[in-house]
Amino acid sequence: FNEYLTGNNVDKSSALDQYIRYGGIPLVQLQNSDTEKVKQALSILNETYLKDVKDRHPNVNRNNLNDTLRVVSSMISTPVNPSRIENTFKSVYHIDLDNDNISNYIGWFSEAYLLNKAFRYDVKGRKYIGTPYKIYFEDVGVRNAALNFRDVDETDIIENVVYNELRYRGFN
Repeated sequence: FNEYLTGNNVDKSSALDQYIRYGGIPLVQLQNSDTEKVKQALSILNETYLKDVKDRHPNVNRNNLNDTLRVVSSMISTPVNPSRIENTFKSVYHIDLDNDNISNYIGWFSEAYLLNKAFRYDVKGRKYIGTPYKIYFEDVGVRNAALNFRDVDETDIIENVVYNELRYRGFN
Protein backbone atom coordinates (compact mmCIF):
# COMPACT_ATOMS: atom_id res chain seq x y z
CA PHE A 1 0.00 0.00 0.00
CA ASN A 2 2.86 2.37 0.77
CA GLU A 3 4.24 1.89 -2.73
CA TYR A 4 0.76 2.45 -4.14
CA LEU A 5 0.34 5.59 -2.03
CA THR A 6 3.58 7.16 -3.28
CA GLY A 7 2.45 6.67 -6.88
CA ASN A 8 -0.87 8.47 -6.43
CA ASN A 9 -1.52 12.10 -5.65
CA VAL A 10 -4.57 11.63 -3.44
CA ASP A 11 -5.16 11.76 0.29
CA LYS A 12 -4.57 8.58 2.29
CA SER A 13 -8.25 7.89 2.90
CA SER A 14 -9.17 8.10 -0.79
CA ALA A 15 -6.11 6.06 -1.71
CA LEU A 16 -7.04 3.34 0.78
CA ASP A 17 -10.60 3.19 -0.57
CA GLN A 18 -9.27 2.78 -4.12
CA TYR A 19 -6.65 0.24 -3.03
CA ILE A 20 -9.21 -1.86 -1.13
CA ARG A 21 -11.44 -1.94 -4.19
CA TYR A 22 -9.01 -2.27 -7.11
CA GLY A 23 -5.75 -3.42 -5.55
CA GLY A 24 -2.28 -2.24 -6.39
CA ILE A 25 -1.58 -3.53 -9.89
CA PRO A 26 -0.45 -0.45 -11.85
CA LEU A 27 -2.18 -1.49 -15.08
CA VAL A 28 -5.51 -1.52 -13.23
CA GLN A 29 -4.89 1.78 -11.46
CA LEU A 30 -3.88 3.53 -14.68
CA GLN A 31 -7.34 3.06 -16.16
CA ASN A 32 -9.44 6.22 -16.43
CA SER A 33 -12.76 5.02 -15.03
CA ASP A 34 -14.06 2.55 -12.49
CA THR A 35 -15.60 0.51 -15.30
CA GLU A 36 -12.24 0.26 -17.07
CA LYS A 37 -10.50 -0.68 -13.80
CA VAL A 38 -12.99 -3.51 -13.25
CA LYS A 39 -12.56 -4.70 -16.83
CA GLN A 40 -8.74 -4.63 -16.54
CA ALA A 41 -8.71 -6.49 -13.20
CA LEU A 42 -10.98 -9.17 -14.64
CA SER A 43 -8.73 -9.45 -17.67
CA ILE A 44 -5.64 -9.89 -15.50
CA LEU A 45 -7.39 -12.55 -13.42
CA ASN A 46 -8.58 -14.51 -16.46
CA GLU A 47 -5.74 -13.95 -18.93
CA THR A 48 -2.84 -14.21 -16.51
CA TYR A 49 -3.61 -16.15 -13.34
CA LEU A 50 -6.34 -18.54 -14.45
CA LYS A 51 -4.77 -19.03 -17.86
CA ASP A 52 -1.54 -20.06 -16.11
CA VAL A 53 -3.35 -22.65 -13.99
CA LYS A 54 -5.36 -23.99 -16.93
CA ASP A 55 -2.27 -24.20 -19.16
CA ARG A 56 -0.40 -26.19 -16.50
CA HIS A 57 -3.39 -28.46 -15.84
CA PRO A 58 -5.26 -28.76 -19.16
CA ASN A 59 -7.54 -31.59 -18.00
CA VAL A 60 -8.93 -29.66 -15.04
CA ASN A 61 -12.68 -29.22 -14.69
CA ARG A 62 -12.78 -25.48 -15.38
CA ASN A 63 -16.17 -24.93 -13.76
CA ASN A 64 -15.01 -26.55 -10.51
CA LEU A 65 -11.76 -24.58 -10.65
CA ASN A 66 -13.62 -21.28 -11.11
CA ASP A 67 -16.16 -22.17 -8.42
CA THR A 68 -13.36 -23.02 -5.99
CA LEU A 69 -11.71 -19.68 -6.68
CA ARG A 70 -14.96 -17.83 -5.95
CA VAL A 71 -15.52 -19.75 -2.71
CA VAL A 72 -11.93 -19.24 -1.57
CA SER A 73 -12.14 -15.55 -2.51
CA SER A 74 -15.13 -15.11 -0.25
CA MET A 75 -13.29 -16.76 2.65
CA ILE A 76 -10.20 -14.55 2.91
CA SER A 77 -8.87 -13.95 6.41
CA THR A 78 -11.11 -16.62 7.93
CA PRO A 79 -9.80 -20.00 9.04
CA VAL A 80 -10.48 -22.55 6.32
CA ASN A 81 -9.60 -26.08 5.37
CA PRO A 82 -10.55 -28.24 2.39
CA SER A 83 -13.26 -30.03 4.41
CA ARG A 84 -14.98 -26.75 5.19
CA ILE A 85 -14.82 -25.75 1.54
CA GLU A 86 -16.15 -29.18 0.51
CA ASN A 87 -19.09 -28.70 2.87
CA THR A 88 -19.76 -25.28 1.34
CA PHE A 89 -19.89 -26.84 -2.11
CA LYS A 90 -22.31 -29.50 -0.95
CA SER A 91 -24.65 -27.22 1.00
CA VAL A 92 -24.62 -24.06 -1.13
CA TYR A 93 -23.75 -25.15 -4.66
CA HIS A 94 -24.98 -28.76 -4.49
CA ILE A 95 -21.72 -29.86 -6.10
CA ASP A 96 -19.83 -32.94 -4.97
CA LEU A 97 -16.20 -31.78 -5.01
CA ASP A 98 -13.77 -33.70 -2.83
CA ASN A 99 -10.99 -32.53 -0.51
CA ASP A 100 -8.20 -33.68 -2.82
CA ASN A 101 -9.43 -31.61 -5.76
CA ILE A 102 -9.98 -28.57 -3.56
CA SER A 103 -6.49 -28.92 -2.06
CA ASN A 104 -5.02 -29.26 -5.56
CA TYR A 105 -6.86 -26.17 -6.80
CA ILE A 106 -5.69 -24.08 -3.84
CA GLY A 107 -2.14 -25.34 -4.37
CA TRP A 108 -2.32 -24.43 -8.05
CA PHE A 109 -3.59 -20.93 -7.22
CA SER A 110 -0.66 -20.56 -4.86
CA GLU A 111 1.82 -21.78 -7.50
CA ALA A 112 0.40 -19.18 -9.91
CA TYR A 113 1.08 -16.46 -7.28
CA LEU A 114 -2.60 -15.70 -6.97
CA LEU A 115 -2.86 -16.41 -3.24
CA ASN A 116 -0.98 -17.54 -0.15
CA LYS A 117 -1.87 -19.90 2.64
CA ALA A 118 -0.99 -18.65 6.12
CA PHE A 119 -0.72 -21.44 8.63
CA ARG A 120 -1.36 -20.96 12.33
CA TYR A 121 1.69 -21.03 14.51
CA ASP A 122 1.68 -22.26 18.08
CA VAL A 123 4.22 -19.97 19.73
CA LYS A 124 4.37 -21.99 22.94
CA GLY A 125 4.79 -25.33 21.23
CA ARG A 126 6.79 -23.81 18.36
CA LYS A 127 5.16 -25.96 15.77
CA TYR A 128 2.70 -25.45 13.00
CA ILE A 129 -0.81 -26.66 13.53
CA GLY A 130 -1.97 -28.54 10.43
CA THR A 131 -5.32 -26.86 9.92
CA PRO A 132 -7.07 -24.56 9.65
CA TYR A 133 -5.18 -21.95 7.69
CA LYS A 134 -6.06 -18.56 6.27
CA ILE A 135 -5.95 -17.57 2.64
CA TYR A 136 -4.72 -14.19 1.48
CA PHE A 137 -4.53 -12.88 -2.06
CA GLU A 138 -1.38 -11.36 -3.52
CA ASP A 139 -3.55 -8.50 -4.79
CA VAL A 140 -6.92 -7.62 -3.29
CA GLY A 141 -8.15 -6.18 -6.59
CA VAL A 142 -7.70 -9.55 -8.26
CA ARG A 143 -9.54 -11.15 -5.34
CA ASN A 144 -12.40 -8.69 -5.84
CA ALA A 145 -12.37 -9.46 -9.57
CA ALA A 146 -12.86 -13.16 -8.77
CA LEU A 147 -16.10 -12.13 -7.04
CA ASN A 148 -17.06 -9.63 -9.76
CA PHE A 149 -16.53 -6.83 -7.21
CA ARG A 150 -19.73 -7.72 -5.39
CA ASP A 151 -18.37 -8.78 -1.98
CA VAL A 152 -15.92 -6.16 -0.76
CA ASP A 153 -15.68 -6.74 2.98
CA GLU A 154 -13.41 -3.96 4.16
CA THR A 155 -12.32 -5.64 7.40
CA ASP A 156 -11.18 -8.85 5.71
CA ILE A 157 -9.48 -6.94 2.93
CA ILE A 158 -7.60 -4.74 5.41
CA GLU A 159 -6.34 -7.92 7.11
CA ASN A 160 -5.21 -9.17 3.68
CA VAL A 161 -3.42 -5.86 3.02
CA VAL A 162 -1.69 -5.99 6.43
CA TYR A 163 -0.63 -9.60 5.78
CA ASN A 164 0.88 -8.60 2.42
CA GLU A 165 2.66 -5.62 3.99
CA LEU A 166 4.17 -7.81 6.73
CA ARG A 167 5.40 -10.29 4.12
CA TYR A 168 6.86 -7.41 2.12
CA ARG A 169 8.76 -6.35 5.24
CA GLY A 170 10.23 -9.83 5.62
CA PHE A 171 7.93 -11.47 8.13
CA ASN A 172 6.54 -14.93 7.53
